[in-house]
Amino acid sequence: MILFDVVGTVLVPNPPVWQVYREAAARQGVDLDPQTIKTRFQTAFAQDEARDRQLGSHPGWTTNETCERERWRRIVKETLGPLPDPDRAFEELWDEFARSDRWRCPEDARDALARLNQLGLAWGIASNFDGRLRRVLRGHPEFDALGLNKESPNPPGPPRLTISSEVGARKPDRRFFDRIRETAALLPERILFVGDDPLNDGEAARALGFRTVQIDRHAERDHLDDPIAPRVRDLRHLVDQLVPA
Repeated sequence: MILFDVVGTVLVPNPPVWQVYREAAARQGVDLDPQTIKTRFQTAFAQDEARDRQLGSHPGWTTNETCERERWRRIVKETLGPLPDPDRAFEELWDEFARSDRWRCPEDARDALARLNQLGLAWGIASNFDGRLRRVLRGHPEFDALGLNKESPNPPGPPRLTISSEVGARKPDRRFFDRIRETAALLPERILFVGDDPLNDGEAARALGFRTVQIDRHAERDHLDDPIAPRVRDLRHLVDQLVPA
């Protein structure tokens, strides 16, 4: 079975995060430089991750819908700085990124998922996200195979959608990966985890026995022969290696 991370792997923000944040600030009469937003966002996100890592699994990586809302409230506030109505900005952005049209499936991901479907190979989604993800995925036909648009959302076979806020723990916590292993009823080595984060999607999963591949679309070449941390520039290349023509 192949499991894909979401953000940065099979979906990317559309338009870029900085642009959506800038529009939210502009609606309150605050004009922010794009680079300022990018730098603040990266810093806020990294600091939040570092704080959780310092706290450890309990309570650091413990999460639920409320925790995710508050985590993103902190990140929005630190990214946009003082605003006349910071809560309004947060609520607007929370709703913006629940919209499917604010996300785009990269061409290589779209083609790779289509080929997996054509071949009848099992794949699924395993993401650090919250309940909004279901709405986002429903708006993209690339994910119809997950069965989210059907009355019965669970197609035959292993569960195909794992969301951290529903598990109660975020990657890289082992509880997230244990849930995958338990519900899929597969040994870790029978699961290939594909994501863009070297730690959350790579190191953490490998430590628990999962096979992993990192997607790095900016890399100069593939490194699928790397015995420790294989990487690929294009998800179509990965499928080609898994299922040679």
